[in-house]
Amino acid sequence: MTVQLGFNSPAAGARVGQNFTVTGFAFDDGLPMGGDPPNGQIAIAVVTVTIGAGAKKQATRSGTGWTVAGSLPAGTRAGDLVTVTATCEGVVSFDDGSGEGHDFSVDATLRVRVDEPAVTAPDTADDADSVTVSPMAVAPPSLIIDPFDANVAGAPLPVEFVLTGGTNGTQVGVRNVYYTVMGGVPESVVNTGPGGDWTTWRAQIPLPTTGTFAVTVTATDFLGRTASATVSVNVLTPVTVTLDPFDEDVAVTSLPVQLALTGTTFGAMSGITSVRYAVTNGPSGPAVNTGPGGDWSTWRAQIPLPTTGTFAITITATDSLGHTGTASGSVNLHL
Repeated sequence: MTVQLGFNSPAAGARVGQNFTVTGFAFDDGLPMGGDPPNGQIAIAVVTVTIGAGAKKQATRSGTGWTVAGSLPAGTRAGDLVTVTATCEGVVSFDDGSGEGHDFSVDATLRVRVDEPAVTAPDTADDADSVTVSPMAVAPPSLIIDPFDANVAGAPLPVEFVLTGGTNGTQVGVRNVYYTVMGGVPESVVNTGPGGDWTTWRAQIPLPTTGTFAVTVTATDFLGRTASATVSVNVLTPVTVTLDPFDEDVAVTSLPVQLALTGTTFGAMSGITSVRYAVTNGPSGPAVNTGPGGDWSTWRAQIPLPTTGTFAITITATDSLGHTGTASGSVNLHL
């Protein structure tokens, strides 16, 4: 069994005046440790706080929280670093047949800086080396999102977009993970961590239309603290390519001929990455991107045709997911 003990305020390294309030948490996280007998129970009896060389004071407890009115010991000066120590004591017992309880005592410490007059604003980062915490002050939740492809094919609709990721788990008090789309209603994700410990999670997110969506995933812990990450997801318009009108019957005076074709796509909305031409039983090659900012919304193909005759031509547009759309036409070359 593990006792989670730590501070809510003041912040480590914060500046404090003569009198200030210390608050924190102390609870049994309910997670068995290797080798524990079955059905362990922890009974927390008391939490006390000592500030510097001052007297130990008993904290007032409410649920998992505790609070105590503190004051700086005599002799402290502005700029001094003072250690605040919280001590949790109680009894742990197991269903091991002995019927005996075992006393325990754990400490958590942090340092604050004496200020005149009293303020509670956090100190600057140069005080980071003054911070010490032991042994079970609970870290805030953290959350990561695994790498993913931000472009999603937009057919058929609605599409189901999958995100996976992780947190630092129930060992630091993570209790839930949820997602929102465009700041909407929170929806639950699936807890895929071993033993349901929230170290990994999976979200299946329905997206109803094409367009760009902001998806925010949030982890919360037993203290109500949160960690969030937001990503953008592009539901692509299905790949479509069109040919501008062109002369399908061309009289030529010399060969070979450079046939120029132009056309359009949905460009960035479809995530277009290339347009190519292909002549049946003839040449093939890339078109030129003439769209504003290189978005492939317009293109131009310069197609070499070596002889007279009728030629079938196919234009193929491809998006970032490898999906394609085609348009076809034919041209008759004659003398």
